[in-house]
Amino acid sequence: MRNDPLVKVGDTVSLNTGDYCYGLGRLVLRVTRVDDGVQHPGIEWVHLVGVEVVGGEDQRFRSIVVRADALRPPAR
Repeated sequence: MRNDPLVKVGDTVSLNTGDYCYGLGRLVLRVTRVDDGVQHPGIEWVHLVGVEVVGGEDQRFRSIVVRADALRPPAR
């Protein structure tokens, strides 16, 4: 079984309000940094840093805590 990271630098993630801590509305983030803990399958939260993307344009830098389940691909 491979232990691929949930997210890596350069990925763009789209998150719903309930997917990130203190979230208010949908957030699209282009990831610029991922905490090392992201590769451990038992974690519940992941710290990401990135650039918020609105309407295809880069906006401000964000530091967020995301539910690991929101980053996992759907089960087949």
